[in-house]
Amino acid sequence: MASQKPILMAAPKMGKLADAVVAQSAQELELVRIHWGRFPNRRPDTYFDIPDAEALFGRDVVFLADLTDPAWTLDVFSAIYAIPCYGARSLNVVIPYLPDAGMERVDRPGRVVTANTVARLLSIIPMCSGTGPSRVLIYDIHSLSVLHYVDDRVVTLPKSAVGSFLKERSLGKTGVRIAVAFPDDGAYKRYKDEVGTLPTIICEKRRDGGKRIITIKEGNPSGFHVVIVDDLIRTGGTLISCGNELLEAGAVSVDSFATHPDFENEASWRRFLDGPFERVYASDSCPHMMDVLEEHDRFHVFSLAPSISRFIANHVG
Repeated sequence: MASQKPILMAAPKMGKLADAVVAQSAQELELVRIHWGRFPNRRPDTYFDIPDAEALFGRDVVFLADLTDPAWTLDVFSAIYAIPCYGARSLNVVIPYLPDAGMERVDRPGRVVTANTVARLLSIIPMCSGTGPSRVLIYDIHSLSVLHYVDDRVVTLPKSAVGSFLKERSLGKTGVRIAVAFPDDGAYKRYKDEVGTLPTIICEKRRDGGKRIITIKEGNPSGFHVVIVDDLIRTGGTLISCGNELLEAGAVSVDSFATHPDFENEASWRRFLDGPFERVYASDSCPHMMDVLEEHDRFHVFSLAPSISRFIANHVG
């Protein structure tokens, strides 16, 4: 049974990414659809589209999870927990974006640390009969310390899209020197090993009252096309300020890449339409933003499908 092709399942808004993974996979995958319904009382009415109760028995299953919409969190985790119960040989949960990873500290009395709650939900994913602990792959987690909240009954695997992006997309400009900029020390520490031999520039942010001030701490952007990389966009203020500072310091042009385009509101993404960037790249980790990103020429979507496909080929089955 273990020699059968792996099964791929997806959360409600991950269908498009699942189709792309199947299309780009070097190995054949079986896409099993899930019915994500609601009873009249609005409680989950979820079931796998399988012919019988033994359809998952002995199979390797990959589940693309979407945790960006709290309204579907119960449905998604219920489906994940059910997969081992149907006799799956192994379970790999791929989380393109873990939005609660940024809420990992108590910064005031009474603060509820939601990152800990999500870690608990991940920690109780049942083991599979064939391979034991389930594996959870998380892309560009905002705070790596959250991984230590997850119980060791589950194997957590952090993964970055930055290195793949720099290799596959942003270096297509010919005749122009390329440099990579980090908007702050945190981004530099996360991604310094992803840039290879490219020149790097480190910016730093400080606040003067309510004003955000970006300065160049290290490196010289003069004469370079600069790509700013980070894990997350919410308001966009830091990236835009960093882009303006790099242009003022002599950069020929600037692009930006953030794995997770989790904009706070419409005003946040609209400010990029007239911002300093030639192109604003982001992955398809936030399905609720895909319509916006695909509608405007300034935004370019870098799909995680090839990376997920490689993970399945190398580690599943």
